Amino acid sequence: MVVRKRFLRGEWVLVYGFKAGAATVQARNYVLGFKLPVKERQPVTVVYDPENPSRAFLPILYAPALDRLGGRQRSA
Repeated sequence: MVVRKRFLRGEWVLVYGFKAGAATVQARNYVLGFKLPVKERQPVTVVYDPENPSRAFLPILYAPALDRLGGRQRSA
């Protein structure tokens, strides 16, 4: 779920939380752009590195088709 969405110094700061196994993870992405396809408190698909879950991204930010891929993803 997107926890926080703020525009700061010309870029969006997105903070989102998700579960990776038994751990609850909070990650952050910085995105350039004027309009983002996500809102605060919106459930989103997260793709993450299982060895280091803090390395994560939101596929919907880069290509909407990636949001529908299988693999190690987690809706949060």
